[in-house]
Amino acid sequence: MAGISLKKSRLLYEDRAAVSTQNLAKVLEDNIDGVMDKIDLCLHTIKYEAERHLAAGGFSKQELNPFIHGIHSFIPELESLRIADAQGEVILGVGVVKRVNITDRDYFRKLRNDPKAGLVIARPVVSRMAGTWVLNIARRINYPDGSFAGVVFAQLTLDKLSRLFSIIDIGKNGTVTLRDSELGLITRYPKSKIAGSAVGQKLISQEFAKMLASNREAGTYFTSVSIIDNLPRTFSYRKITHYPLYINVGQATSDYLDDWKSDSFSSLVLVSVFIVTTLISAWALYRRWQKQMLLTEELRRSKDKLETRVVARTAELETRNRVLDEEIIVRKRAEEKLNAVAHYTRSLIEASLDPLVTIGPDGKITDVNAATETATGYSRNELIETDFSNYFTNPEHAQAGYQLVFQDGQVRDYPLELKHRDGHIISVLYNASIYRCENGYTSLDSHVSFLS
Repeated sequence: MAGISLKKSRLLYEDRAAVSTQNLAKVLEDNIDGVMDKIDLCLHTIKYEAERHLAAGGFSKQELNPFIHGIHSFIPELESLRIADAQGEVILGVGVVKRVNITDRDYFRKLRNDPKAGLVIARPVVSRMAGTWVLNIARRINYPDGSFAGVVFAQLTLDKLSRLFSIIDIGKNGTVTLRDSELGLITRYPKSKIAGSAVGQKLISQEFAKMLASNREAGTYFTSVSIIDNLPRTFSYRKITHYPLYINVGQATSDYLDDWKSDSFSSLVLVSVFIVTTLISAWALYRRWQKQMLLTEELRRSKDKLETRVVARTAELETRNRVLDEEIIVRKRAEEKLNAVAHYTRSLIEASLDPLVTIGPDGKITDVNAATETATGYSRNELIETDFSNYFTNPEHAQAGYQLVFQDGQVRDYPLELKHRDGHIISVLYNASIYRCENGYTSLDSHVSFLS
């Protein structure tokens, strides 16, 4: 019995390790996804400002440099934000202290040759400005005619990227790795003794390769011999939702089974104590049985007293039951009042002539009123769990609007053009604020006013 119990206990610890690595991988995915979203928003902002300057005649160093430094101050994780012209010369940005040309960088060539490349996350390289390993994240800048005018790029040092992993407890021998879409290693935590020594390495375990081959964007597996240091580990990986990156979290069995070994030893001690205690108790019961005959008369005398106490206790319990019934009635009445208030609140929402929408942190619609159905031409069931920004003529502009709410807490009179199901366009003003539930869930309360 003890052996079966110990085996079940070990399986329980292994299951806990799997759940723990899954949760940690999800936390890091959300963290990295958030950092990347902020970086891309900054790149978009600088790109639009640079293209505005180009449309007016060219880059203005006196205006653009302070603008870039101001944007950089909002993202402390970044090493730098810079602009390179069409010839690859780094001309503007944070930390531009010497003449550097980046025409040989892969992200520059890709953006120069492909106008539709979008956001490019390059392989880690050693920065020519700072001399440290960095991850370059870039977007293309165009002249008014659409031709290539240069790139705006952000540099995230691998050291700072690795520090993002330090927020979680993975144990003494745990590991966290971040890989690109081709499974090239970007960074690892804990860091290698020699900086950049493993960057770009594509060596992965067979178990990991099998999981990826099945096109699964998240999974958990066990390796008996890790390629890092030959230690057995339980791993969980996730693909970063909006970016071509993979996060992989591993916990060593030597870490998560230490407690199991300690518990197992304690269990064996308790079993031994239980056996000894049982033998002693059996002997004591035997001695008590010998005395039982002497106590029979005393028990008979106690019987009458016990019956009297039972009658008194029964009466007490009946009184308590009556009190409990009354409390139940009061609670039911309170619930009925609460339901009436909820119905009234919903009626007020539905009575609004303007569209009212609640949006989750992922931009998905969670609730609408009848006015929203009328304004869009879609039913409530069709709207819920769809992207809020898809119902406007400029989804990116709409998305930027509700992202401002998460950044500033609210947005007022944000102009948008609502697209009805039948194709006609309605000019509206978008107002929204953040609503936080008691359980910590955050959503946006949105109000759309029609422009006359």
